[in-house]
Amino acid sequence: MAIIFIIPYDKTSYGIVNMIFAAAYLLSPVLGLGLPMVIIKYYPYFKNKGKEDYYLGFALALTALVTFSLTLFLSLFFSEFSKAAAFFGLDADFIMSNKLNIIILSILLVFNYVIISFSALQKKIAIPELLSNVAYKIYVPILIILVYSKYLSVQNLGLGLILFYVFLLWPSYFMFHG
Repeated sequence: MAIIFIIPYDKTSYGIVNMIFAAAYLLSPVLGLGLPMVIIKYYPYFKNKGKEDYYLGFALALTALVTFSLTLFLSLFFSEFSKAAAFFGLDADFIMSNKLNIIILSILLVFNYVIISFSALQKKIAIPELLSNVAYKIYVPILIILVYSKYLSVQNLGLGLILFYVFLLWPSYFMFHG
């Protein structure tokens, strides 16, 4: 419904959101280095209930260490990433001008995949998947309405996406501690 009623009002904003997300989505598997799948493959068996929380903390700490290390390393070669992304049809100049938004969003996507992987192991996959997929489809039209009604500038669309994933990770993480 959003595509029919909301997005035609500001196709530029919709395109910017999609470009930032697509670039971050392309970068996130590289930054994650396959850690969400490693978490599933090497999930230990716990005799005592409640010990799973320690594994989630360990998985998130390991993800942070690997992701931030790779981010520092790959930020040196970000112009090459933008050229590679241009091969997939993305605008290299746009990617370079939104470098910080793309990198931060990529990191948040990696953490989102870790939470989703962990929730799959806990048989609680519906909540993080629902938040991530359905809420995103509701949130993007809200961003576009805010830009169209001049409450948000086009330059802040990347920040809007980052805030979405920050607020998405928060309840997903505490779902296991509450």
